[in-house]
Amino acid sequence: MLRNVHLVGDIGERYGSTHVFDVSTVGEAIRLLAANFKDFRSNFREGEYYVARGEDLDSAKFFEHESEVQMKFDDCDYWIIPRLEGSASNKSKGIGQIFLGATLLALAIFTPVFGPYAFSVGVLGAGLILAGVGTLLTPTVDDNQDDRQEDRITYTFGGAVNRLEQGNAIPICYGRFGVGSIVVATSLTARDN
Repeated sequence: MLRNVHLVGDIGERYGSTHVFDVSTVGEAIRLLAANFKDFRSNFREGEYYVARGEDLDSAKFFEHESEVQMKFDDCDYWIIPRLEGSASNKSKGIGQIFLGATLLALAIFTPVFGPYAFSVGVLGAGLILAGVGTLLTPTVDDNQDDRQEDRITYTFGGAVNRLEQGNAIPICYGRFGVGSIVVATSLTARDN
């Protein structure tokens, strides 16, 4: 079945933003792109990408598992979107802070350049060292899962976002609790009077 495969961002600028392929899975589309563009495979392996399916990018459903790349879906467009990254990783940022802090601390202790401000510069250096160590110890968080969780479309009825999906455990509380509710079941009946 013919479907549109959209490349977003830098890969879209390099290889064209929209391609029409006779494919049934995203994996087939990626293999076709690699066959048509000789450096696509190496560039694709170097980066990290999100894959989604849907008519437009705003309503597209992102793939959550790698196995979905080989699944067949109904007639819909496929989207390949590069993952945005910052200019520095936590590791390089933390090491930079430690290095700058150690330099300031050494200058404050061993050279008379700062004069009466030597104590303040030493405290600043020590603070940078501690901040760098904290940055190195802090795990990186994958923001993509949280964003998709909040934007999840509800399939039960129009209203609040579903917090639980079918098959998950429902908490049972005994006594008095000040907690929100989880919709277990609902029904709407339209009557013509």
